[in-house]
Amino acid sequence: MSECSNLIHRPFMQFVGTLFGMFTPNGPKNVHVGIMLLLVLSWVMHGSTATMKASSEALPDATIFPEQPSILYVVNEAGWYDRIQNATSRVMPLYFENLQEWPVLTKSSTSCVIGGLGDLLAQFLEISFLASSNHYDLYRALSVSLEGLLVSGPLMHYFYEFLESVIPVESADTSNLEKWLIVIFQVLLDCLLMNFIYVATLMITTAILEGRIRQITAELKLEYWNGVKISWASSLCFAPMQCFLFRYIPVVYRVLAMNLQDIVWNASVSYVAHRSRKKDPVKKKND
Repeated sequence: MSECSNLIHRPFMQFVGTLFGMFTPNGPKNVHVGIMLLLVLSWVMHGSTATMKASSEALPDATIFPEQPSILYVVNEAGWYDRIQNATSRVMPLYFENLQEWPVLTKSSTSCVIGGLGDLLAQFLEISFLASSNHYDLYRALSVSLEGLLVSGPLMHYFYEFLESVIPVESADTSNLEKWLIVIFQVLLDCLLMNFIYVATLMITTAILEGRIRQITAELKLEYWNGVKISWASSLCFAPMQCFLFRYIPVVYRVLAMNLQDIVWNASVSYVAHRSRKKDPVKKKND
């Protein structure tokens, strides 16, 4: 069984080490970044850990794989299940407590983390598959994170609250079909209409933070419509999941749920926003 454990333990440790090594060629100096990544992973796993554990206890290994150990057993033996569960049990109560006291700041913080992760994903794809870059730009990821903290996070909070106040999903006098129609309408507004705003705020805010104020107009003319189109494609791909989230998750938790879903959206839009900037870098002496 120890060999099976190593099949998961060793690659996972290599993956975490790679994430740490992204930020400096000399090794994992920015450990706090790695901790943030693992906390986000814990939030994603929080909803499924209880079901996984119940399933593993209800069905013996022999009923699943008569001659092989189940993957749940291997993960549990490696210790990662317990570590994720312990991290989740500590983080989530703190998150929910802050969500009640400082809802806008808490939601904006999750947008900050997810925005940075999305940009890192975009940079990983650029380096690994597109060959358009040969190094990770931490300042670029920081600018996208700050955009989520200062602009997108608060905007999502107030927009979702506004939608629910005007056309609430949980209305006492509506049927189940009417609720689903309201959900679809809310999702279409978020995907089609608000993406115009989200793409513009990301491009403008990151340009300001990266010292490209003079280039904002030219960049918007060149890439704004492309950014909107790729944001629509990303949003519509996840629209069924977003409908499910809007139907069953209370509005107070929607920003967190959408943040976790929007890693791909952030990666796509950040790539479009930054690809022209690589061809026209800012010269410090002139700008």
